[in-house]
Amino acid sequence: MTAPTSRLPLVLALASAALGLTFALFTGHVWEDYFITFRSSLNLATGHGLVYEPGQRVHSFTSPLGTLLPAVFALGGGENVIPRALWCYRLVCAAALGTALWLALRTMRRDGLAPVAIGAAGLGWALDPKVLDFTVNGMELGLLILFIAVTWHALTQGARLGPCALGFAGLQWTRPDGCVFFGVLAIAWILFGRNENAGVTCTWRQRSGAVARGLALGALAYLP
Repeated sequence: MTAPTSRLPLVLALASAALGLTFALFTGHVWEDYFITFRSSLNLATGHGLVYEPGQRVHSFTSPLGTLLPAVFALGGGENVIPRALWCYRLVCAAALGTALWLALRTMRRDGLAPVAIGAAGLGWALDPKVLDFTVNGMELGLLILFIAVTWHALTQGARLGPCALGFAGLQWTRPDGCVFFGVLAIAWILFGRNENAGVTCTWRQRSGAVARGLALGALAYLP
């Protein structure tokens, strides 16, 4: 593997994050759902609770991380609290998208895909307009893609307990339907995964057990 090829995942990951932030800088596009959610974030940051209207205990958001992270960035208030929280959240989501791409391309390289295939997949990802937009316009897509990539990577490594649990918990903290993404990947691996992991024979029952353990630990991390 040549040096330029070995750096390809990192280069494309950085390009993806940079393109998303550049798009946000030039368009200023923000999805209206972000502002609905941010009202709850701001109320939490200013001591009024995780509510849309202080005193009314109504669940008004979809993504826990998409609400809690802007709340952290809004701490301290100030005149620039709205753009500050938004841009900090954009930076986190762009970094998450870049990390997901880096992890996915590293996994492809580990599994022996040709450099041209890795490059094509990476460019398709890095230049996808919907992915870039919904990563930096206040939505949680960058985080969702990151935890999908973490789950996929963990499963291809034999459903290692820690990463597998992180993937499930992260998906659930990102979206309430995150379990669907985890379930699809896990079922596919249980049914069609390699019969050997690290040189050890692995039956579908063993794969099921490994997934169940990761799921249980991930559920505990999601409980808060």
